[in-house]
Amino acid sequence: MKPTIICVDDEPIVLKSLKAELKEMLQNTYAIEMAESGEEAIDLLKDIQKNNGTVALVISDFVMPRMNGQQLLTQIHDLSPVTEKIMLSGRANNEGLIQTINSIRLFRFINKPWDKQFLQATVNEAIHSYRQESQLQHQQKMLLQNNQQLNELVHEKEKLADELRELNQELEERVLQRTKELVESEKMAS
Repeated sequence: MKPTIICVDDEPIVLKSLKAELKEMLQNTYAIEMAESGEEAIDLLKDIQKNNGTVALVISDFVMPRMNGQQLLTQIHDLSPVTEKIMLSGRANNEGLIQTINSIRLFRFINKPWDKQFLQATVNEAIHSYRQESQLQHQQKMLLQNNQQLNELVHEKEKLADELRELNQELEERVLQRTKELVESEKMAS
């Protein structure tokens, strides 16, 4: 299953333009999904995750009705922290933008109308960052699993060492007891 890029804007013409540019630049290496609202984007992300898919990138408009880009990307970050987030807007206020950048690890802000080369470079950088972060998380997961296995092996080794010590102690006691019995039996025989 290909990783997904979700584009969110309440203006269908912007979505259509964005999808066309992304398809041209990514050559079908990523699935590209469109959402006309924050709520639709959240549902889409949850569906993708439910089907064991991944969302590499969300590109969202800042100013949208009901749920603005800041609110949306905050929820996206909570649901999928590794997903990169790009904000688009022609009229975002600085305070909202600063809050978003500080709270959700916003990858980049792009003004509308965007420059095609700048968008392409930004998307490529965001995808590269997503891949690195995903790989890092995978490696951390593998290290944790390996660490857990090593801890289990150490615990097993300690358990076996304890059992071996007990067996050695029993053997020493038996040898000592048998030696005493032999000495007693020799004394009686003489």
